[in-house]
Amino acid sequence: MEEFGATPAERVRQSSNANNWGSIAGGKTVEFESSDGNKRYLTIFILDWYNQIVKTSSDMVKISIKRNDNGIRLSGAMEIPATQGIATFNNFKIIADPDTEVELDFESDSTNNIRGATFKVKTRNCAKGEFLNLNVDKKCDECDVGKYGDETGKQTECKMCQHGRFSNTTKLTTCYSCTHGQYQDEPEKQNCKTCKQGKFTDDKTGYVICNECPAGKHGNAEGECIECTYSPPPLLF
Repeated sequence: MEEFGATPAERVRQSSNANNWGSIAGGKTVEFESSDGNKRYLTIFILDWYNQIVKTSSDMVKISIKRNDNGIRLSGAMEIPATQGIATFNNFKIIADPDTEVELDFESDSTNNIRGATFKVKTRNCAKGEFLNLNVDKKCDECDVGKYGDETGKQTECKMCQHGRFSNTTKLTTCYSCTHGQYQDEPEKQNCKTCKQGKFTDDKTGYVICNECPAGKHGNAEGECIECTYSPPPLLF
């Protein structure tokens, strides 16, 4: 909020970006990261009729949902005391389905008159590599190891990595393929197994089971089949 002028006409002017928060993560602390890397939180100022902050005020300030027709709810610290006329809400969550618009109302011990911008946000969709956790505040959680997510929206579960593939980190959008000499015969795994010597895998055979090296070839320690070589025994005189 900007400084106010000395005359009543100038004091009426207000500047607030409370209606410019864009999308937020549902089920997580409501915050906004600015371009300088600092986090900003919902802040309420208690003003007098001259639009000056009432620095002597320690009124309790409460936030609530203005319109609720989508099962929206709040959790955390929704009623806090002002400090020198300023209440900063840095520990509350909006629990709602992705892509839900939420508008908040404010009131204090002394007034429920509101001036300035409307606090309105929209909960973001879950990104690729995430899923909507219905058991934990409807928040978007990362896909676990052994799984992946290739959709955006309200998907409630991640997909399992199939045979011959794996994922060893969270929030993957696709699974990795096993490489030559490796295989994976089970789904939802975070690594591949190594073929025993004398067996192999490659792009043609796939990476689900290991195959015997064909006649005329033998397997090395890297799981590859290489041509057999023949060295005749030395002649004895």
